[in-house]
Amino acid sequence: MRDQAMIIMPEQEPDVAQSAVPILNDAQIIGATAVCAERGFEGYSRYDAQARLASLRFSFTRGGAQTWIDDAELASLGETGSVTALRIEMAIAVTAGSEPAISTREAPLRMMVGSVDCYGIDDATILVDDKASVDPDELAELLEESLFLPDEDRGADSWETQRSNFQMEARHMANAVLLGDEEALRAQLAEAIRRNVSWLVPAGCTMTATVTRGAVEIMMASAAT
Repeated sequence: MRDQAMIIMPEQEPDVAQSAVPILNDAQIIGATAVCAERGFEGYSRYDAQARLASLRFSFTRGGAQTWIDDAELASLGETGSVTALRIEMAIAVTAGSEPAISTREAPLRMMVGSVDCYGIDDATILVDDKASVDPDELAELLEESLFLPDEDRGADSWETQRSNFQMEARHMANAVLLGDEEALRAQLAEAIRRNVSWLVPAGCTMTATVTRGAVEIMMASAAT
């Protein structure tokens, strides 16, 4: 490891870090292995001489117009949805000093999340490259890693319950972004039934439900013996 090229990564906000991590973890793209910054090593010549990430920028193309933003301008992401191109640009300081030499790397992203000082899904912006292959599980996982922050108030639900509720909300949002509102609603209803109703159905039985607003009609059938 002593002879392996490394790039020091400063601490980032969770949404920025999680959106960028597929690229920052790709040594072929950034030209080295990404390592976390360690303040305790500052002042040692070997550590101070390491290349380090100086800045990040993201770009998205919507309606034929490309917009570049840095990691402090996530409010400029605009509306959640698909874009025709999504990219990340990394400025890497390859030498030490007050005016280091900068090497710039650029790569495509499949998806990203911008939270702008909040951890709620409803207030976040989600962008997905419309040419990329992204499934709802992947996007829901990115939302959780970027935005989930449990409420530690004494009266709050347990960490497990809060996480489970967030995961269900994240999956619904991912379905809505990638599959559309109708499919998202269908998946949300199926998940609610699986969690809250399916365990009530006796073994060997099949339940069929007809649901309208304000009314539920249930039919039960036993499996043929």
